[in-house]
Amino acid sequence: MSGLRLFFIAPVFFLSVPAFADFAGAWHVDLPNRGAITSISDEFNVYLIQQGDVVCGFHYGTARERKKMDWGWKDERKPTVYGRVDAPGRVKISLISAHNDTPIEAELVDEHDRLVWNVTDTGNAAALTIPHSVALHRTEAMGFEFRQLKNCDAESVAMTSSAR
Repeated sequence: MSGLRLFFIAPVFFLSVPAFADFAGAWHVDLPNRGAITSISDEFNVYLIQQGDVVCGFHYGTARERKKMDWGWKDERKPTVYGRVDAPGRVKISLISAHNDTPIEAELVDEHDRLVWNVTDTGNAAALTIPHSVALHRTEAMGFEFRQLKNCDAESVAMTSSAR
């Protein structure tokens, strides 16, 4: 009898366990002023959608008291962030910066209430607008951040990959 009960309970348990961490959403961090004359802080934001193990979206970063901005492509339809979940709670991504010729490789780790960002490609000099390591916190999206991106389809992936 207990074997029959397990037969019915096990599928319900496995269907209720998520396959991947939820990286989707708007993520933000304020970067403290780094000794400049004014008290204006910079920021770094990542706006992500997720489909299974594929993650894509956009970024926005500032540097030098928000005088230097980076939001990647001028063509707003192309994602500037693309990656795949490679382990539970971790995604490896490539970010296309407006200030670099080559993609910046990074890792995002889900820590429940925050997303830890770490640049992993140390051979590539990251732009000032892209922090090397920060903890991003979920924030409310205003609507424009996702630039009408609906999914991480093959066309979006091809547009991002062709830049490499």
